[in-house]
Amino acid sequence: MNYLIEDTPGAGSQTRRAIAFSVIVVVLASGCGGALSTVDDTVGVGASSVTIRTTSSPNAGRLFINLHDDEDTSVEAAQQFVRRRGGAVVELRHTGDRNLSFRVGDEVFVADPNRIFTPLGRTATLDRLSRVDAAADRAVKSLADSIVGLVDRVSPAWVITIHNNTNDNYALTSYLPGGPYVSDARAIHRNPAADPDDFYFVTDAELYLALARRNENVVLQSDDAVTDDGSLSVYSAERGLRYVNVEAQHGKVTVQRRMISRLVSILDQLRD
Repeated sequence: MNYLIEDTPGAGSQTRRAIAFSVIVVVLASGCGGALSTVDDTVGVGASSVTIRTTSSPNAGRLFINLHDDEDTSVEAAQQFVRRRGGAVVELRHTGDRNLSFRVGDEVFVADPNRIFTPLGRTATLDRLSRVDAAADRAVKSLADSIVGLVDRVSPAWVITIHNNTNDNYALTSYLPGGPYVSDARAIHRNPAADPDDFYFVTDAELYLALARRNENVVLQSDDAVTDDGSLSVYSAERGLRYVNVEAQHGKVTVQRRMISRLVSILDQLRD
């Protein structure tokens, strides 16, 4: 039996970068056929670097963003979708790890790339994974600015991210009563027949309702009580951007590709 839980209301180089942005703009605006193409842009993070790779189809479509270098399932699922339906996939590439290690001077710092989009988030991730340092903060902010700049340049109707989790780590149940993120959720719809590891996380109430009506696992982020963890979802909500994350368990490529496909079909029916 399906149920709905809701809280009370209220509760590199510039040239390469320009080429990468231009590729994405053309992909999202045009509709000619062709194979996937790849453009790499190198962004400095302190004395280290991160590659922002854009894999795109010439067919018109959505933009998908991957922020964790170890979440290869999500990248493969999105690329399969883009090959069939069009669009572009942007991914961060560095060491193959979830977290980003980078050097400032003689010291190595570590940060979660999905916790660098707000000042509070940068402070918290540096404090948890290494130590707080002004120069390290500026270094990861430069990466965040590059990602945000990409989004601003393309100006997509929806900010769509793709992530993966593991069993007993992070799931829809993390937002249920007793879970670590219960205060971050305004509403939850759970399909008991579906794996709670596979769910959507959204900031838009209309999209939440559309997904819930289709009996999808979905969490609606709270506008008021969500923790400022520096994530792209928090940043997007602060800026009034409509955000959705497609979250699936590692290794479930087909499941995640189908989740992406169902999402895009719904988005195509909603206002842009």
